[in-house]
Amino acid sequence: MHFISATEGWLVGSDGVLFKTTDGGDNWQPLTSGVTTSLYGVYFLDAITGFAVGNDDHLLKTTDGGTTWTTTILTTSEDLTSVVFKDKSNGWITGDDNVLLATTDGGATWTDQSISLDSSGDDFNDIVILSDTNIIAVADDHQLVSSEDSGATCTLINLEVALGGIVIDDHVDG
Repeated sequence: MHFISATEGWLVGSDGVLFKTTDGGDNWQPLTSGVTTSLYGVYFLDAITGFAVGNDDHLLKTTDGGTTWTTTILTTSEDLTSVVFKDKSNGWITGDDNVLLATTDGGATWTDQSISLDSSGDDFNDIVILSDTNIIAVADDHQLVSSEDSGATCTLINLEVALGGIVIDDHVDG
């Protein structure tokens, strides 16, 4: 789910489900994504331009507020889990099995960030922009990838090790 204001937002789900609200979530209008694969992440740059990601390398883009979507199949051979943009040019996609992609051209092309998690099968689950230059991607097995320079360089942090093993049921205690 992603909101661009207190009233306008979008959400995605199984079988290509897309919804839009213009009243803060009281009512949701179904949209047609054009795909039947599950969608996991959605992000809008503004009221008209947005992206959604999901199973089987699906990247969807709209330039009309979600009324119509174009689909691109990326080449990671993985499920994509989230998408976020810092501005109209710079964005990131996370996915299963170490997939972390970046764009510097508004999503026209995506580059593998070549981040290696502790295990080859670990998945990136979400990414958050903390400030103009700081981003954090959350991964399986208590791992984070942190960048203080908009993704140019990244540091892998194992939270279980960093916190001296204080991790219970995949949640940090404290």
